[in-house]
Amino acid sequence: MARSRKASAAALDFGPEDPSALSGSRQEAWSDTERTIVKSALSSGVRRCTDLGLLPAELSDGRARAVWTGALARIEAGARVVWLDGSLVAALGKTMRIEDARASVAWVKDAAEEADDDSVDALIARVRDRIYTARVYSLAARLRQEAEDGTSASAARSSMVITELRDLTDTRRLGASAVEMVAAVDAFDAWRKEAESERADSGNLPVLGLATVDQWTRKPLGKLTVIAAESHVGKTGIIAGAVLATARKGVHASVVSSDDPWPEIVSRMAADLGGFNPQEVRNPQRTFDLDERLAKARGSLGSLPIHGVEIKDRSVDGVLAAIRYAAARGSRLVAIDHWNSIRRPRWVADTADRRDASDEIIGALLACAAERDVHIVVAAQLNRDKTRKEVTLNDLRETQSLGEAAHNVIGLWREDTKVVCGILKAKGTTGRGKRVTLVRNNDG
Repeated sequence: MARSRKASAAALDFGPEDPSALSGSRQEAWSDTERTIVKSALSSGVRRCTDLGLLPAELSDGRARAVWTGALARIEAGARVVWLDGSLVAALGKTMRIEDARASVAWVKDAAEEADDDSVDALIARVRDRIYTARVYSLAARLRQEAEDGTSASAARSSMVITELRDLTDTRRLGASAVEMVAAVDAFDAWRKEAESERADSGNLPVLGLATVDQWTRKPLGKLTVIAAESHVGKTGIIAGAVLATARKGVHASVVSSDDPWPEIVSRMAADLGGFNPQEVRNPQRTFDLDERLAKARGSLGSLPIHGVEIKDRSVDGVLAAIRYAAARGSRLVAIDHWNSIRRPRWVADTADRRDASDEIIGALLACAAERDVHIVVAAQLNRDKTRKEVTLNDLRETQSLGEAAHNVIGLWREDTKVVCGILKAKGTTGRGKRVTLVRNNDG
């Protein structure tokens, strides 16, 4: 068996060089290509820049990325022309040292200009192909690692990697959307259509299982709800309750756990279904009807559309693959427990702070939610604060950008022996500020 595994691993060996690790002359060549793209695009006018749909993150050289980011910011602010001059240097100087801004603009300005639009498009295709192949290389390495054990668990993880590879291939040629002006009346018609569709589809939308919160919050597909609290206040319980309540409606729901074991989360749902406290099962003195209640819970769970997965490496890639896998099985609610345990993405520089890493994770989650048409519920842990009397949006601290991106934010905090659940943010409703007191029952 060991020899077979080694042979399989060897067959998947794509070579020692990682194409995402650029250095030396290879990096210089790509840097020259990227500054040519940026200079040529800016020389062709604002409309050309927006039509390209080129994202700053697609540029590997920091100077090209900085200049392109600054140019796009000026265009978004309404600039009709953007020149490689002092005004662009001043714009870049707001986020970086003025010396570096001046050097970056001068470096791009010295690039060879490519007047042919088709040639520039071809250069952008080369840049995107490099990113694509680097991503394929990374996923192939993960697939080799996951498949090496040859167990059922490794097969399931390998399946998620294969799904991610397929998704990557499907979206390879999809660039960013070009800017498009929409008339107000058309936007109104789109809003009305969406609202009426949401009303008609309300029976298939996720819920949290808390009547007051569900009444005053909307949970449209492709959006995000945050559950914020300190440790041991009830985040995981809310997550389990949301999945169970959604599944009871006949709507498929899933849990992606990067912290608590999935069986432990299931036990909370089972306790509600069977009418027992999970601690009873571990108690040496068992009640006479416990087995009957456990059997009832198991039977009820078997009839509900609920699935879960543990992301043991706590990687963003693993979480995204799990969301896609859950959506492929029909999930419309995916609950992530919990946000703070997700590791810094590999593509984020070590010098970047936690806020930058958080922004990257948020962007990836929202893109995946929109792409797969699911509503994501994320548990976010707050730092302990003995002086805190209630949770506010300001308490999210390093995850503040998560609160800004969320459709709903629900806070939990203790008041004596009870837990208060407050709506801190609720887009599309007047629910902000409403509260409900939660009391733990005998089943936990």
